[in-house]
Amino acid sequence: MHKTLAAATIAAAAIAPAAALAEPTARVEYRDAFTTRTPGTPAGRLFHDEFFDARDAGAKPPAVQHFHFQLPKGARFDTSAVPACGATDAQLMAQGATACQAGSQVGTEVFSFDTGADGPNRLVTSDITFLNDPGQLIILTQERQTGTRVVVRAKIGTDTEDFDITPLPGTPPEGGADKIEDGTYPVSTGPGGKAWLTTPPTCPARGVWTFRAEYTFRNGEKVTKTSDSPCDRAAASTGPRLTFFHRQHGRTMRVRASEATVTRLSVFRGTKRVARRKVELDAGLNRVRLPKLSSGTYRLVLGGREAILVI
Repeated sequence: MHKTLAAATIAAAAIAPAAALAEPTARVEYRDAFTTRTPGTPAGRLFHDEFFDARDAGAKPPAVQHFHFQLPKGARFDTSAVPACGATDAQLMAQGATACQAGSQVGTEVFSFDTGADGPNRLVTSDITFLNDPGQLIILTQERQTGTRVVVRAKIGTDTEDFDITPLPGTPPEGGADKIEDGTYPVSTGPGGKAWLTTPPTCPARGVWTFRAEYTFRNGEKVTKTSDSPCDRAAASTGPRLTFFHRQHGRTMRVRASEATVTRLSVFRGTKRVARRKVELDAGLNRVRLPKLSSGTYRLVLGGREAILVI
């Protein structure tokens, strides 16, 4: 009896730490949206995220180690569309964004991190300038109080962004941690109107495009968030308008089409279909030759409309 109780106590003790480790430590609030609702057009982007300790909203959040970003399906980055920065990290740290070619800036951000220290200087705010380079997004951070600059280069794919976040100064064990980011990417176009960022070519049936962000923290935890951006669906085409007399006589049918189209003509006698053929119509008045039919009364169906034929 005592051995059974002891075994149960040991098992419970072993399970408890595992359960504690499984408890989320990070909470992320994330919003992302294009600056346009129109499919297939150059776009800007508005981005916001905020980080919390899931167990204590007032505590320093866990520190982020890697960020992976996925555009909505069909959206595209094109780092060849606008001028490349062309500066080295050393030049950027010494001169800032002025070291880059004109026209290479694609966005800005206000970034705050939590040092975890007590007092009014617990949050440190920096200004970020986003700069274009071939296959890259240069993230140039300048701390407001000291002016210190840090350069991080994100890898840009056709529809993805990836970068590691350098350790931030702050209290142990992980140093500082991301707290708030507010990013603005204006519409950036280059010669010939090519765009650095383009919306998907179509708008889904739900009427939204979905961004996806994955945060990997230094403690090994991963948080995935999505954000919907509204889009406009193209108006459904009503197709060309066909007009003809409800009652037809003879071997041809006169049809007026509002635009050139290809449709099908079906001929019924009673409930039985006796003929079916493809019909090509020009814009304006058309004479449609009917199949060889014996004398009688028929029902014609063309473009969803009906007429009675008497031969």
